[in-house]
Amino acid sequence: MTPTQKTSKNSPSFRKSLLTIAIATVLVAGCGGSNDDKTIAPTPTSIGGTAAKGIITDGIVTAYLLGSDGIKGAVVGTAMTDSVGSYSLETVSSYDGTSPLLLELTAGDDTTMVCDSYNDCGSVEHGDTIPLVGTDFMMTSVIPGTGSDTTVNAAITAFTSMAANSVVISGSVSDTSILETTSKINQVVGVNILETTPVNVASESVLGESSTDSQRYSIMLAALAAQAFSGTGSVEDMMTNLDAYSTDFVEDGDIGDEGGLSLETLYADANEAAEAAEDSLSDEAVDQISTLGSSVVGQLVDGVFEPEATSAENPSDVAQAKAFVTEVRTWVNAIQDLEDPANTFLDEADTLSNTLSSHSEDVLEVYAIALGAAINAIEDAHGADEDVPTTVDVIDDEDMLLGTLSIVDNSTSDTTEYVLTASDLSDSNVALETTISLNESLDTEIVSAGDTTAGINGTVSDDLVAITLSNAALTMGLSEDLPLGEDGPDAEFTMMSLAGELTVEALEAGVATGEMIAASAEVSLIAEEGSDGDMGLEKIALNNLSITNESGEVAGLTASLVVNNASTFNVFGLDDGEEETEENFADATISLSGKLNLADYGEAVLSITANRTDLDLSNLTATLGYDGKSLQLTAGANTEDETVDLALTFSNADGVAMVLEKMDGETDGTVTVGDSVVGTVDEDAIIRYNDGTFESL
Repeated sequence: MTPTQKTSKNSPSFRKSLLTIAIATVLVAGCGGSNDDKTIAPTPTSIGGTAAKGIITDGIVTAYLLGSDGIKGAVVGTAMTDSVGSYSLETVSSYDGTSPLLLELTAGDDTTMVCDSYNDCGSVEHGDTIPLVGTDFMMTSVIPGTGSDTTVNAAITAFTSMAANSVVISGSVSDTSILETTSKINQVVGVNILETTPVNVASESVLGESSTDSQRYSIMLAALAAQAFSGTGSVEDMMTNLDAYSTDFVEDGDIGDEGGLSLETLYADANEAAEAAEDSLSDEAVDQISTLGSSVVGQLVDGVFEPEATSAENPSDVAQAKAFVTEVRTWVNAIQDLEDPANTFLDEADTLSNTLSSHSEDVLEVYAIALGAAINAIEDAHGADEDVPTTVDVIDDEDMLLGTLSIVDNSTSDTTEYVLTASDLSDSNVALETTISLNESLDTEIVSAGDTTAGINGTVSDDLVAITLSNAALTMGLSEDLPLGEDGPDAEFTMMSLAGELTVEALEAGVATGEMIAASAEVSLIAEEGSDGDMGLEKIALNNLSITNESGEVAGLTASLVVNNASTFNVFGLDDGEEETEENFADATISLSGKLNLADYGEAVLSITANRTDLDLSNLTATLGYDGKSLQLTAGANTEDETVDLALTFSNADGVAMVLEKMDGETDGTVTVGDSVVGTVDEDAIIRYNDGTFESL
């Protein structure tokens, strides 16, 4: 992607926020004697990093002076990338360290690129190399003035190219504009795109030994490759797509306009890549990739993300750290601003939920009895080789007649479908209309091993509540062929799952009140190893759960519980008094993602993933998105011996972090910028900075 001089649109105004890098100045000294003035020449700067889209080997890296107008100047250094994509160059002695630099990566006769997309790169499989000779392949990075006698890390990737193009084409190049523009892409990737080192995702050992941030960066690049290589899969198509993504960002600083990078697709591909590389990634990397995606996608407006740039007006690490602490407070204040109306709304939602739940149980109980009566009648008819009855009595466990159910048989020679209708069931006047369908005919002697799916669609209601299940699928995995008939064996299942759209709506005298709970629900069970047909809970999820109150306000949430060892540990046993041990405990993951849409308030997006990794150990990753920015929290807890040890890390995409630890009842912490500790936090929650200043959390 070659920067070209254009006139950019007006960039959005920037909020105050963080700094990312220190700007060093060159000291020029004179020493006397006679009339001979001697000036100390600048010491060369070392610049190194990794070139990746995936890993680029034998690539040509050239460093140019970059003018304030975006015009490329003289060459100040060159290097070649090695077998792992790394390069290292020293600037010429004439470079005084004040000018920003443009780093260009181009292809030579021997340059190759590793296919990092887990969906392959056209005809090239994941992990194989793609020759770049004869192509117009180019990637760029722009870095602030380095100062002299320093070492600077600067990755060159497709993401740094987007930032570089935007800075160059703006025609207004400065250290500040470079840092601010880079910070926008940092918000999308989740790490500092210049300072973090990407690695080869196709090498399990290399990926597994790299840092969490390097793992995250590499997976995001793999996800970008999956989207960029869509189409014919050629290098030319990839470059065309990357140019389109860059152009979209250059035009207005937003991402996701038509023809630009689809962030929903990017994060979906990132989650798929993280799943494929799960054995090599840290749990923290997997969780942070997931929560970042949920946070950013939750902030999209018509598919477009408007990242907020951080400020770079103060050139010190301490100032950057202070700006970060201020940002943390801003987040806390934003949550507090939302707290009262949110609590009021959630109280209403809780009341609505309790009301609907208590009444819905009665309606669903009648519904279950009616479905059971219909299924028994259908099974009896097939067992006796008779027609399915058109009506059946609905009788409860106490032999009380609740009413009559009508059955219409719409089955064919290849499929099974029954339509069930009833009205005035029980004293609650429950009405129902439900269609049950099966992907095979019941007019067979044997049901084959494997998955059998039944579809369920319908509504059950009374005067106070209406419950609708739509597009629902009940899937049952048979472990072996099942002969049908009265003398046939009991079915043995490997798994069961139910997934569909569920809506619970409040009624008043049969008329909708506007209060509603809706979700895309999923429940899956798996056979417990060594048991006699017992099924354990593997997953329960409520996707896009929304609760609408009487004012029309909606709270949205996606939640899931996954039991990672469901085949060996049955969580249902906990209800029966079964105790967990160090060797056998519920290894579970809970994920939550949601946002509040409240009148007169902004939208906050929260994504949380919590893992239980041992009997007494757990960890949590949370990402909070608000007004185009993101803040991340990671936490670990040890509850052994009835004590709680906590470690909390607040961080942002620009490499600033605040770590707080509570061990044996005492709290302390550090504030870091990159690898540098710039402040400490004492037990009184006072932050003491390296420059002698301090402030309270």
